[in-house]
Amino acid sequence: MGWDTENDGELSPLEEAEQIVATYLASQPAPAGSIAVAPGQTYLTRKHILICLREHLNVADEEDVDVIFSVALGTFLPGEPLWCHLVKAPGGGKTEYLRMFSGPHVVSRDSITPRTLVSGLKGTTAKDDLYPRLNGKLFIVKDFGGILSGKRDDAKAIFSQLRAAYDGYMEGSWGSGIPDKSYYSRFGMMTGVTSAIDMNRNHEGILGERFMRLNLRGNRVAAIKSASEGEGHEDEVREKLRNIVAAFLAQAGEWIEKDVLVEQRFIDQLNALADIVSQLRTPVIRDHTHFIRVMPDAEVGTRLVKQSRKLAKALANWRGRSIVSMEDYLTVRRVALDGIQGIRRPVIDALQAADTVFGRVRPLSTKEIATLCSQPYNTVAELLEDLWLLHIIDREGTATNTWAFKDVSRDLLTRAIIDPSPEMISRVQVIP
Repeated sequence: MGWDTENDGELSPLEEAEQIVATYLASQPAPAGSIAVAPGQTYLTRKHILICLREHLNVADEEDVDVIFSVALGTFLPGEPLWCHLVKAPGGGKTEYLRMFSGPHVVSRDSITPRTLVSGLKGTTAKDDLYPRLNGKLFIVKDFGGILSGKRDDAKAIFSQLRAAYDGYMEGSWGSGIPDKSYYSRFGMMTGVTSAIDMNRNHEGILGERFMRLNLRGNRVAAIKSASEGEGHEDEVREKLRNIVAAFLAQAGEWIEKDVLVEQRFIDQLNALADIVSQLRTPVIRDHTHFIRVMPDAEVGTRLVKQSRKLAKALANWRGRSIVSMEDYLTVRRVALDGIQGIRRPVIDALQAADTVFGRVRPLSTKEIATLCSQPYNTVAELLEDLWLLHIIDREGTATNTWAFKDVSRDLLTRAIIDPSPEMISRVQVIP
């Protein structure tokens, strides 16, 4: 949906945004913090940002933009940081979103190595380390996939560092002649990555999930058309977007509401959401023969519930409210569900649809679920076994297994307002 820019001789939102950006640019170099707003001007808002983005980019879904900017606003709110992967196929637009973020509140890198945050090389000092300089800022990593496709030992080292960094404290000793180092620092983080990250879920799952995930929506035809029309103007467009985003973040510290109200009903829903999703996203570690070497222990949603509440508050701020609404909760729910491995989602959907259509009296067989999901039988059988080992579903039968949610899982799904898709319900309804 576009915005009407006709307003009877007054500045249109696009013109107003350009004026605010001009004020921001004229104030540079600005001190770290916020910029003054000229008399008669207003702060940049969601409306301004969306108009500017639609002017220059293919914005397939406004909710994508809502989450991206709310993660950025999370750096101004107290509590544990918001870290988020933006997931989309190559060329899908995630890098263009990440390139927008610049200015004194942002640190951006193409990728990171085991020595990016804190270096153990001889001759380096605290001034050379990036981690302490990230405190209170937004850290952008445009290609997180490079970590996953690199050396395995490097990936393990980076994930170990990120785990410590998320918790706000890092220390290291290298034996290379430089003193031991320790720092306190908290920062927000956004990365770009393809769905290949699902093949590396064990890295994050074993270490404990720190990242939320947003699967960007989009239309291939519209994306290609937009890219074609913008050919030759990329540098100009990117500069305009970087300027408006830098101005937005420079102002945000002045207007952001830190004490956003979360009503008890939403607290209850967020608690249930974190509980069930943390279980549903827990990886089950198998070797190359698909043999389970370690019995899985489902994640507890303590970290996810904090992230979800903070994201809800940031969304309320971004949308111009001081109280969390159902719209904010539904967006948080989407982000949480995006964190579940994509190949599991249809299986969960099929089990829920059976509950909706048949109640608790008609569990589904492995063959039926495989047919409903359009996935190979052996793949679905393994996915169902994983959910059973995590104590999310029940298994009945011997020669032919049937599956259904446990009562406690069913209750959490209901409380979190996680419903099956209409498409899957239609498929289940034709099962004899």
